[in-house]
Amino acid sequence: GVRVTEGARLLAVELPTAPQERARFVRMELPGAIAKGSKARWLLVPRETLAYVAGYVRTERQSAVEKAGYSPARALAFSELTPTSVQLTAKTKLARLAPPERERLVCDGASPILFLQSDGSPMCNWTAVFASAVERCRRFDPRFPDVSPHTLRHTFAVHTLQFLIEQVANGIRRET
Repeated sequence: GVRVTEGARLLAVELPTAPQERARFVRMELPGAIAKGSKARWLLVPRETLAYVAGYVRTERQSAVEKAGYSPARALAFSELTPTSVQLTAKTKLARLAPPERERLVCDGASPILFLQSDGSPMCNWTAVFASAVERCRRFDPRFPDVSPHTLRHTFAVHTLQFLIEQVANGIRRET
């Protein structure tokens, strides 16, 4: 799964679109600029997860963008953004933008970062967000477990592994 630091710097245009076929997982490229060790990698994202994130982009993220008041120090204004490049003073590959530069990108008062706070600024402190959510859940059930972004990353990995094992097992059954 995506690490907290990676997800916090992912741009909305880098999110893959779900394919039309009935695939359970979609391949997602993670650029080296935000990946651990600066090494680009890919991961499999459940199609259902992409649908939830697409819903967030259409509603909550769009609402934050419409407030358009983001003005970072030393902003990097851009005019065009694609899944692979950004038009600054010159066309630049997104893969070359370091995390601090990604956080400074702005166009018409909006950040292109995928996950935004309600005021339109990038969501950076995921640990605090999870702690707050756990606390709210504990009001309803005091036995609610500790959950962190790292816990979810491992849960994601287990589900992906289970899916891959099923695929291998189904392939073996078809061959016999």
